Amino acid sequence: MPTGDPIDLLHALVRQIPGVVYQFRLFPDGRTCIPYASEGIRRIFEVEPEEVRDDASAAFSRLHEEDLPEVIASIEASARTLRTWHANARVVLPERGVRWIQGHAQPERLADGSTLWHGSIHDITSEVEARMALGESEARYRSLIEHAPEAILVLDADTGFFVDANPRAERLFGLTRDEMLRTSVEAMSPVRQPDGRESGVAARAWIQAALEGGRCIFEWVHRDADGKEVFCEVRLLRLPDSHRRLVRGSLTDITERRRQQEALLRLETAIDSALNGIAMADVEGRLQYVNSAFIRMLGYGDPAELLGVHALDLGGDPDEMSANISSLVQDGTWRGEQRMRRKDGSIRVVQVSASLFRDPAGNLQGMLGAFADVTEARRMEEQLAQARKMESVGRLAGGIAHDFHNLLTVMQGYMTFVLERQDLIGEVREDLGQVQRAIDMAGTLTQQLLTFSRKQVITPQVLDLNAVVRRMQGLLARMVGEDIEVEVFTDPELPRVRFDPGQVEQILMNLAANARDAMPRGGVLTLETALVRALPAAEREGRAGPGQGRGGDDLPASEGSEAEMEVLLAVSDTGEGMTSEVVAHAFEPFYTTKEQGKGTGLGLAMIHGAVNQNGGRIALHSEPGQGTAFKIYLPPVMAPSDGPGTGRGDGVHPGGDDGVLS
Repeated sequence: MPTGDPIDLLHALVRQIPGVVYQFRLFPDGRTCIPYASEGIRRIFEVEPEEVRDDASAAFSRLHEEDLPEVIASIEASARTLRTWHANARVVLPERGVRWIQGHAQPERLADGSTLWHGSIHDITSEVEARMALGESEARYRSLIEHAPEAILVLDADTGFFVDANPRAERLFGLTRDEMLRTSVEAMSPVRQPDGRESGVAARAWIQAALEGGRCIFEWVHRDADGKEVFCEVRLLRLPDSHRRLVRGSLTDITERRRQQEALLRLETAIDSALNGIAMADVEGRLQYVNSAFIRMLGYGDPAELLGVHALDLGGDPDEMSANISSLVQDGTWRGEQRMRRKDGSIRVVQVSASLFRDPAGNLQGMLGAFADVTEARRMEEQLAQARKMESVGRLAGGIAHDFHNLLTVMQGYMTFVLERQDLIGEVREDLGQVQRAIDMAGTLTQQLLTFSRKQVITPQVLDLNAVVRRMQGLLARMVGEDIEVEVFTDPELPRVRFDPGQVEQILMNLAANARDAMPRGGVLTLETALVRALPAAEREGRAGPGQGRGGDDLPASEGSEAEMEVLLAVSDTGEGMTSEVVAHAFEPFYTTKEQGKGTGLGLAMIHGAVNQNGGRIALHSEPGQGTAFKIYLPPVMAPSDGPGTGRGDGVHPGGDDGVLS
């Protein structure tokens, strides 16, 4: 603790001063010494005060060799002019290494001509290093600004003028840095931005948000020196400054990017509006893009339901799909038809044109395909082919039946003449009776062929189908036997139809006979009439049969207008059913699954011909173990009955010769 002695108090005060407090003396002969130095000299120069009391060489030896000449020169100048001495220099210390020091001293001339300085020296290493670091940081910042790929502008938020701009900004706006420092945001922008806001109002809002520390990234339209609009992406950031409110803006020219985005949007809109489905998958086969037509084609409502789904999961037959994808990967392209599964599980036939696509470097990126639903087209082609085949067979059958009918007519005439003779012995007459029965069977077969070929002369009449069905119910029940229950359901409001009554009865007999053969262990035969809405051709395939039970899949008459109505006559059984292959050939003449001698294969062909000849259509639905259903659709006769036909002369012969077959 210092005593009350002024000297002690002075020493105590000196010890509190950072660095060293000293006296330095320069003699006229060039000798130097430090008559007084506080204890701080031990830290500043790492010497003891006693070492430099008579000779200052020990302190000078610590000065960096590059700084020593400048320090000596400054001391000599201060001695000559007696002006305050100032110096910054480096010292090299044994323990602390290189340090920066700063000295200040006031000189006075002594009587012997020497100069004595009173001053202090302190360590400024931290300050020097901080300034150096700041300078390096500023240099790096300036270098980054000058060489930044984006345009950079610094705005004084209080004045509204720019205070800095980099070379990229000069090129973007076609202005020099000095020209930009004399302008503002509003001067370099159109009156309004694309969103309709005034540029000045919008700019002030963004600047204020940046000053408040907000994340400001937005698009802005500027104008260059020629008045051309420049679309930019702008990022604002507040810069630290103790005197001004500065905001830095980084601007990226996105004019080309916007043009590409607009072109891409137009392309995407065009693709999405395409009538054909378009889909893109990655190299693993998972969907990455689908257009609206593809989504609709597969019965989905949202692209999210399909994105990420593997193409194999959309194939009606995964093995088929896998083989087609393998061909695509191997050959680079693939074209063909592919069965695809809709969301509801139904299968569609799709025409596919697919190819691989690569990036500019040639690396495989994925698969691209165009899809056209050809299910209806293929169905129509099959129907057309079937119709042509049936037409050809019918023409052939009709021609044969025509000639055979004439031969039978001759045979029947002679047989009638012979049988009328009274002198025939019993055995001969019995043999001729067998021939007569063969002629009758051949005649029946001929009539079936003529019905199939639409050459049979028919007499259509306005009929009450309900009455026909009720009249036939007892006969059919006896024909099918006791093990089969016959159920009849009729529509009391059923309109009349125009049909040959004999053909209606024959159709019911044939269908009942087929049902009986399909139910050897008994079952239920159902006859039903109803008025239903006519379905478009595209919908008929999905509603071909009634299923088992009443009503089936037909739409009731209440759901359509009078012009859209059809009269339905349905005959269904609970028998063994048919395979899809049998169903496909069921109406072909001479096609039968019965044992030889138990069927001609003309029954369903005759029914098909008769229904078509009377202006109707027939549909068949059957599955193994699920029974069989035939549906006959006829146009209703809404006008009052015009009575029965007047005989053969009033018959209808669509597609055939009139009158006698000659």
